[in-house]
Amino acid sequence: MKKIIPINAEANFVSAKPINTTSPVLGDATLSGLTNPPPLSLYIHIPWCVKKCPYCDFNSHESRTDIPEKRYVAALIADL
Repeated sequence: MKKIIPINAEANFVSAKPINTTSPVLGDATLSGLTNPPPLSLYIHIPWCVKKCPYCDFNSHESRTDIPEKRYVAALIADL
């Protein structure tokens, strides 16, 4: 019987991505005719983690200092 030897290697894994449970995005012309438009969902990705998980394929990076979440979200909102 062969031994299973663990290796320290990175591999690509599929992780669960946020999903939109509302209706698909509609064009402005279509939305203007609606009296009750569908709800809108928005995912904001914070690209810093305390530790990068080996299975994670999100665009994220370990931060060795404080994570500027509030400044980052404020900048995103200002950009929208």
